[in-house]
Amino acid sequence: MGVALPESRFDTPMRGVLRNIVYLTLAVMLASVLLAVHVANRVARPLAALNAWADRLARGDWQAQAPGYSPIRELRVLSDAMDFMAGHLKQHAQQLEHVVAQRTAALERALASVEQTLTDQRHFIAMLSHEVRSPLAVIHSAAQLLALRSKDAPAQRAIAERVLRGSARLNYFFDNCLTQDRMDSGNFVLEPSPIDVGAMVAWVLDNAAQLSATHPLETDVEPELPTLHGDQVLLRIMLMNLLSNAFKYSPVGAPVGLRVFRRHGRCRFEVEDRGIGVAPEEAAAVFEKYRRGRAAEGKPGAGLGLALVRRIASLHGGTVTLEARRGGGSRFGVDIPFLPPAVDRAPTRVIE
Repeated sequence: MGVALPESRFDTPMRGVLRNIVYLTLAVMLASVLLAVHVANRVARPLAALNAWADRLARGDWQAQAPGYSPIRELRVLSDAMDFMAGHLKQHAQQLEHVVAQRTAALERALASVEQTLTDQRHFIAMLSHEVRSPLAVIHSAAQLLALRSKDAPAQRAIAERVLRGSARLNYFFDNCLTQDRMDSGNFVLEPSPIDVGAMVAWVLDNAAQLSATHPLETDVEPELPTLHGDQVLLRIMLMNLLSNAFKYSPVGAPVGLRVFRRHGRCRFEVEDRGIGVAPEEAAAVFEKYRRGRAAEGKPGAGLGLALVRRIASLHGGTVTLEARRGGGSRFGVDIPFLPPAVDRAPTRVIE
């Protein structure tokens, strides 16, 4: 037995149920989104504050304040740990800054002491040179007069010539000391000027004759050399040191050679001696300040001349070489460009 009911009586309630389910689903989804936003906000905001605090601490900003209270226990624990670590880092940084300040002050005091020592040394050398030069000039003049008056007395003339050579060597020694001292000073500036190479070499030969009367000089200067642009005073000192070194290590009566010529667009100065030569392992050391080879034992000198030679050549953009001479002895070569490297100009001359 069946009962027939109209379809509308079933459709209407079903639509209501479906509508309620959709509304409930939307409400649940909206509530979930709001809850997620709320939770994320409560978590993200303290994390962002914690990250900003850590960034300021990493940059050394120890005045940065820790984030405020967080309702999340884990974040509170992390913030407390970072605050403890920041305190230790701040203390360590302050201790380190104190140590660095102490070391810096000690270094400044040491530097000031060194500078004062160097200044005192320069003043002492200048004073000593000034005090010694006047007596040396008197001794030199008296020795020259004695040599002239002793032409017929060989023994007296030999003594006078020894005095002349000794005073000349002492004078050039002080020249080297003053030159080295001024070149090491902070206000030294190279001032090149046009130089007649032939005239400069003639001056050097005339003055070098005072350093030794037992070593004949063999010279070979290429004629019509181009004008050399350099510091003439320094170049004279360089050549005088090379010749003095050759005299010192050559046997009595052995000639010393000086050649000047153009090579590869540069002015080449060569000084040859007939001495015992320089051991290959000592070739580089002899150009260092206050360093002397084994052959220098018993010879006068302070180990400054060849160091000055290399320094002066370097200031002119040149180079120095040392090689064994065929037949014994050494050959020192200096190559100086005819045009100097670019240098700063100073209003006054440092080397006089």
